[in-house]
Amino acid sequence: MSPTPTLLRRSPARLGAACSLLSAALFGVSTPVAKLLLPGASPLSIAGTLYLAGGLGLVALGPLLASLRGRAEAPLDRRDLPTLAGVVLLGGVLAPVLLLVGLGRVSGIVGSLLLNLEAPLTVVVAVAAFGEHLGRRGVACLAL
Repeated sequence: MSPTPTLLRRSPARLGAACSLLSAALFGVSTPVAKLLLPGASPLSIAGTLYLAGGLGLVALGPLLASLRGRAEAPLDRRDLPTLAGVVLLGGVLAPVLLLVGLGRVSGIVGSLLLNLEAPLTVVVAVAAFGEHLGRRGVACLAL
């Protein structure tokens, strides 16, 4: 008998939706909390703490989520390493520190408004730098 709750065994899509909503809520809470912590700590230490907490959450929930997914990811190839290193360096190290430095210099309202640009600018980077395809529906969603 699997330790997975019956509801989640029947509907992995519900688990995906629940995880997505929880992720969005935690991300939404992390920025105002980080702004409150800025007067007492450096942006680098706060960014490191946020990413450490995220990593620990993945370690804790990773096996459960992997068992529910039911398929393996494509393996990494040696050609993927420069791109992966760039993504880790820019998205996992530089971006959070710059976010917190910026939050220390603007009001919470301005910071919140600027964070709304994260999704569309991420899509622009994915299309321009990594050659991702963006169809008509994607353009419409981006515009909204």
